Amino acid sequence: MLEWYKNIPLFSILISLAAAIITPLIKNKKCAAVITTSLIATVLLASVILSVCIVPSNEVFIYQAGYFSAPWGNELKCGVFESVMASVFAFVMLFSVFGGLKDLKYDLENKTSQYYYMMLDLLLASMLAIIYSNDIFTCYVFIEINTVGAFFIVMAKEKDDTYLATVRYFIVSMLASGLILFSIAILYTVTGHLNMLYLFESIQLLWESGSYRLPVLVAAGMMCVGLTVKSALFPFHAWLPKASSAATVTSSAILSSLITKGYIVLLIKVFYRVFGIEFIRETNISNVLFVFGVIAMIYGSVKAMRQTDIKKMIACSSISQIGYIYAGIGLASPLGLAAAVYHIITHAVTKADMFLIAGNMISYSKTRDLRKMRDIGPKMPVTMAMFVICALSMIGIPLLMGFISKWNLAQAAIDGENRVLIIALTLSTLLNASYYFPPIIRGCFSKEARTAEKFTSQAPFKEIWSQIVLTLVIVLMGLFSAPLSALINTGLADLIG
Repeated sequence: MLEWYKNIPLFSILISLAAAIITPLIKNKKCAAVITTSLIATVLLASVILSVCIVPSNEVFIYQAGYFSAPWGNELKCGVFESVMASVFAFVMLFSVFGGLKDLKYDLENKTSQYYYMMLDLLLASMLAIIYSNDIFTCYVFIEINTVGAFFIVMAKEKDDTYLATVRYFIVSMLASGLILFSIAILYTVTGHLNMLYLFESIQLLWESGSYRLPVLVAAGMMCVGLTVKSALFPFHAWLPKASSAATVTSSAILSSLITKGYIVLLIKVFYRVFGIEFIRETNISNVLFVFGVIAMIYGSVKAMRQTDIKKMIACSSISQIGYIYAGIGLASPLGLAAAVYHIITHAVTKADMFLIAGNMISYSKTRDLRKMRDIGPKMPVTMAMFVICALSMIGIPLLMGFISKWNLAQAAIDGENRVLIIALTLSTLLNASYYFPPIIRGCFSKEARTAEKFTSQAPFKEIWSQIVLTLVIVLMGLFSAPLSALINTGLADLIG
């Protein structure tokens, strides 16, 4: 008999879809918000329970989602890796919504607010399906649902710049979707399968026999390009800063910290469960991703240095941080992959926190220009303190979560004798400091800051408690990183094989 907790992955997806049906029928904005936040909290609780049930025995199970078994039927696959990622995504999404409620109240029109929350429900369902699904076409279906949801939450603010940013995002993302669909079509044509396990076995046989080598290689290339475009890897990054900076705060946090990471999680699954890491190494796909990841580490930081708008600076910084993740994946080693996954979590938590904090800073200082926030430290000491912690974490200062990410990447680089990554890490860290330290120094130690009246603009606790929680997580994960690292290594053991 099936153990009860094995129903949690499908249950989480289905209740998210059910909430998406119910939410648009609700005309009251507060009620719609309650339904969505309750849904995310329920999914978070269920995901944590699932992790508690399977972590002790490192259990991995297949859930048959229908009458027919694989390869004809659909199925979900869940292990420690999937349950941890689902928990992290639900956690960050929940606090992104809580932290942005004040901005959502003013940025959304009453007639569209329930549709915004509907899209959040769909985004949650799609990200969970991408994490859990063992069928590549099912992943594609939910990629499209995820894409539509992302478009809507960006343009929900209904301003000229958000419309323009959404159109740019739409064009780039649809091209990427086309590449992914063509890739799946090629793979299905040459293998006859969509299930990841059967695809892996068929691709290995074809590659070893020399049959259909070019179509398989083209499919792998198209799949990687499509997913890297959607996850904003350099040079396909241009849509991310515009979309993230133009959207309302919750949308910025979710887009930069979660939506892009969902596609990276899928890319990792495709590498290890569809093509196999040996194929990825042999075809030099991993080397290509490593090169672009290293370039993104530097380019994103240089671009962030040139920004005066706080949200654009944070968004451009994401280009660099996504480069860190791809550099780790590009090492094509267990240590590199573990470092990349840890940084997915680090960036998800920290960048969501930074966008929420920036929202409060903009709201109370009445400007987005960093040069004009010269007295914000004494006026908003708690908010500024959280910004400092997030910034120091992204720089890689010890005792914070970001330091653990960079330390893990450095260890992976040393283990692989990769001097390029070590140099890039050092240079990128210096560049990170060059654009995070100036606003901190101006906001806390300038002449205006020394003469400003204290606590005159500090947001009330009800508006910043979610940022406080996320900031505490950043500190605690920096001090006690071993349990999370152990969970990641345990989960990846099944993925790597």
